[in-house]
Amino acid sequence: DKALNAILPDLTDPDALVAVVTALAIARLPHAPAWRSAGDATIRMCKASLIPKLELVEVAWAFATAGEKRPELFAAMKQALAPHLDSLPEDHRRLLGWACAEVGEHATELGEPPIVADKDATLKVYAALEDLARRMGEGQGAGIEVLSSEPVPVVAVHDVISEADGAELVRLADEGGLWRPSSRRGARDIEGVDATRTSWSAVLSGPQYRAHHIVKGIQAWAASTLNLPVDY
Repeated sequence: DKALNAILPDLTDPDALVAVVTALAIARLPHAPAWRSAGDATIRMCKASLIPKLELVEVAWAFATAGEKRPELFAAMKQALAPHLDSLPEDHRRLLGWACAEVGEHATELGEPPIVADKDATLKVYAALEDLARRMGEGQGAGIEVLSSEPVPVVAVHDVISEADGAELVRLADEGGLWRPSSRRGARDIEGVDATRTSWSAVLSGPQYRAHHIVKGIQAWAASTLNLPVDY
């Protein structure tokens, strides 16, 4: 930290900054003065438009992965990226959206998320759920439980992953600090805040989890079961 703090205040090379913050994030170093110094350097370079757009998205990913919740930092990055949002590749748009949402600084500049699902994909999922429900009704669905039939099938499938794999996923969520109180959408308290359940949820959606063999296995199982592409 001391060495980085000595270097970062005078850093003017954007490539070096990108290398430093991504390395810090990948190494999962704890929050420290070095992260604040890196954030200060990023804000400075954003104001001078020194960081190329694709690299700046990677920087946003690094700070989000580290859990650096600094509104002024993400505001500076979004402002620097604003002229380039339409030309960002789709994967970088998704990564930027994830990074901002991860720290509570939603990238509304990217536009409203679509609320209408693709028709073909919807029909495939609906047909797959109906098939699961039918198999259970015919006694062929070991581990399948139909929670509701109307207005659409809601199906629980048990024993998809082993106990050991489940423990590993919990470990990843614990180490990543991913647990959040499960909200009840549409149910709000007297002050208008989403009511919460007693359960907590964790979403392994970050780029650092995508290559994990258990995550990929679950993704492949879901795609196969619901007749969708793996990357849908």
